[in-house]
Amino acid sequence: LAVLNSQAVFPDISENIHHYYDSAEMLWCDRNFGRIDQALRQCLKESDPDPWRFYSAGSVAAGCPSHTHYYWAARKISEWLKNNSRVNLLDAHALSAQQIDAF
Repeated sequence: LAVLNSQAVFPDISENIHHYYDSAEMLWCDRNFGRIDQALRQCLKESDPDPWRFYSAGSVAAGCPSHTHYYWAARKISEWLKNNSRVNLLDAHALSAQQIDAF
């Protein structure tokens, strides 16, 4: 939600800056969203998930930047908000993670 708030407050700033990525890192994430999604979904299915690994570069594949779980969550929540007009970005802050069925 922090990334989405930053984008809403500063819409003229390039998306990669909101994610703390350089242009090449952002491009990697955009081109490999499916791989990021698959890796995170697999992690969350594990009996003892370790989402901390996504803080590291290369956690999804070679060339993968660090903290891809933030990129993934921002994209998933953004898509969810677009498909749920009853909830706006500010209201989303009051919801628990279980109420945001974007994942």
